[in-house]
Parts: sequence; structure tokens; C-alpha cells
Amino acid sequence: MIPTTKKLISLIFFLSLLSSSLQAQENPTAYQSKMITVGEIQMEYYDHGGTGPLLIDVPDFHNYYEGPYYRPESPGFMFLKELTQGFHVVAPMRRGYGKSTDTKWGMDVATLGKDLLLFMDVLGVEKAFFYGRFPGSQELTWIAEHHPERVLGLIYFNNPIVLVHCSDLEVI
Repeated sequence: MIPTTKKLISLIFFLSLLSSSLQAQENPTAYQSKMITVGEIQMEYYDHGGTGPLLIDVPDFHNYYEGPYYRPESPGFMFLKELTQGFHVVAPMRRGYGKSTDTKWGMDVATLGKDLLLFMDVLGVEKAFFYGRFPGSQELTWIAEHHPERVLGLIYFNNPIVLVHCSDLEVI
């Protein structure tokens, strides 16, 4: 019975790998890499398409579009794909990530926030929704604080800062 169990486990493992591979092939990346000039830098961004208001996916300090973190079948990519049914979804790469210019400076929250506002200007967008995962959510907060007129809405994902010392149940 043990060899049968080992074979069954091996078969299940193989089928799960095959299923993941086939799923990735059935759902090819639905986004396009694009380059634009944003102020003094060249910025790469990924256009997921979709119709509706612009939703900007603000990255954290990983590039999920290449390298060790890239998994097109991940829930994050599937989530962005779903959002394209109601939004035009884009994901700009911050300075030094992807093909964006690596300035070796300008990684402070204000500069990165200004980069996002310039990105919107180049696209001809006055207001947008922002979706950010910590630490990208810091730029969301900066934009909302300094340029609320540019914000349609903010979506914070996995942001511990919002709840620090917070006792307001409505905010939590």
C-alpha cells in the first residue's frame, strides 16, 4: 500500500504542477509593457487594459512583473485582471524598477508621489483611483494629503500604518 500511496502523491503533485502550467498558458499575460517620459525620467508601466476610470496599481519594493517575484497565475494578477471589468488598470514602475530610469535618488515618498501625478498628467488623466500595498500606500496617503483633487478613491492593501494607535472603529 505504501508504494501506491507514494505513487498517488507523486501523481497529484505532478498534476498540480501541470495544472498551474496550463492555467498560466490559458491565461496569458493580458497586460502590455509601455514606456513614457515622466518629468526627468523614463517610466515603464504595465497597461492591463479595461474600461472605466483609471486605477493605478502602486507597487511596493518588488517588481512583480519580472524576476523572482513574477508569477502570472498569482492571485494579484488575477485580481488586477478582474478589475479591468470596471477600470482601466495600469501599474507604473517606480524609479529603478523594471525599465524605469534608476536615478539613485528620489526614493522618498514625496518624489514618488509626484512621479505618479506626472504619470497621470502624461496620460491626460485628472483624477484616478489608487491601489497600493505597503509601502506603496505611503504615496497614496501623500497624494491624498497634498493633492486630494486628483483622487477618486484609495484602496489600501495590507497596510499596517493605517491602524497604528487607531481607536476609531469606523476607520478600522
